[in-house]
Amino acid sequence: MSLDDVAGLTSGETILIHAAAGGVGGFAVQHAKHVGAKVYAPASAPNHDYVKSLGADIVIDYRNQDFTEIVKECDVVYETVGGEVPSRSETVLKPDGRLVYITRPPEEYSPRDDIEYLRPKVPRAAGHMAVISDLVAQGAVWAPEITELPLDQIKKAHELSATEHVRGKIVLVVR
Repeated sequence: MSLDDVAGLTSGETILIHAAAGGVGGFAVQHAKHVGAKVYAPASAPNHDYVKSLGADIVIDYRNQDFTEIVKECDVVYETVGGEVPSRSETVLKPDGRLVYITRPPEEYSPRDDIEYLRPKVPRAAGHMAVISDLVAQGAVWAPEITELPLDQIKKAHELSATEHVRGKIVLVVR
């Protein structure tokens, strides 16, 4: 719900959502489209159809394309990757744009004084869950792709997660 509460994303705005094939990014793509935003979504080539099915308007192959050359004058960036991505993301924001980051604090890169840096809080909020439940019931959003592994394959789950190229979420099943 950070696109609503934190970013204040509205219909007609443009948003760049990093890691669009992941669980957080995939939900953000769907929610941004439901709001009525234009969505740019970096993803690896094998995930392009999946990310388009979530509602992305423009999918960027981050391995072969530089998002900073494609996205210009963006209203919001939803940054979930870290590394050099936050500082590069600043360059695509228009003045008064909003950079919502869930990775590292802005002190660790070169903040611009003409954009807003926003970090969502992650409290337990029954109200947010009710909104998400309503969106699912309406068919506006759906759960991300799930990879289920039995608990005894926890090492494999960790190795898969460490690749940082998981589509959706990994769930360990306890029987």
